[in-house]
This record gives sequence, structure tokens and C-alpha cells, in this order.
Amino acid sequence: MTDYTLDYPSLRSNTGHTAASLPDPEAAAIYTRAEALYGVGSPVVYPAARELVYLDLLGNAAKLHDYQQNNSRESASQVFRNLLEMQKMWGQRRVDAENAQAELIMGGSARFGRPTGGIPRLMEYPDPTPPFHNWRDISRG
Repeated sequence: MTDYTLDYPSLRSNTGHTAASLPDPEAAAIYTRAEALYGVGSPVVYPAARELVYLDLLGNAAKLHDYQQNNSRESASQVFRNLLEMQKMWGQRRVDAENAQAELIMGGSARFGRPTGGIPRLMEYPDPTPPFHNWRDISRG
């Protein structure tokens, strides 16, 4: 396992936690889960750890209720929507890191799929039905 102790403060700041709400053992467990999913030392671990934290926060936010304090009011749906947007953002960064890692492994030269920018050739096929120009001709018997 790679040592991610230097990343714990950035994990906390990216996810809105403090050292009290996300202690070091829990942060280490998050990085361990990310490494188990994506491999030890993978560049995908960094955004994947943040995505895992947001998934946990989304699970907790589903249980929230609306609250009002002084002149400020926030509904539970706003909290859930904001957390969902952050989870999507880190999920996209994880996908980008996975794609970059795949490009490095494959050398970046392989391109699969259909080439873009050409008009497909039209092919003429023979007519499957025989000509019927004299189908009522009785003399042919």
C-alpha cells in the first residue's frame, strides 16, 4: 500500500471535512478501498478516494431533513443535489485518469472504431426478383 498521509489534508479540504470529522484512520481506509478497486499506486486512486467520500456523504444526505436557522434556510434536496454534483465531478476526473492510464499502457497509438470523416460507399445489389415484363404471356406455356 502506498503512503497517502500527505494527501489526507487535501482529501479533507476537497470534501468539506475536518480532522475531527474525517480522522486519519478513516482517511486511510478510504484510500485502501480506492486502491483495492483500482490498484496500488494507480493515478486513479486520488480522484476515486474523493468519489468514495462523496458517495458516503450522499448516503448520509438522503436521511437529512430541511432546516432553518435565523434567516438562512436550506432544504435537504439542495444538499443532496450539491453533493451529487460534486460526486459527478470527481467521477468524471476518475474516468479521465483511467483513460489517461489506458493511453499510457497502450502507447496512445491504437485507435479503435470506425474512422471519422468519410462517406460510406454505396453498394448496388442485384435485384432479387426476376423480371416480370411478360408474366401474363400465355403462349410460352
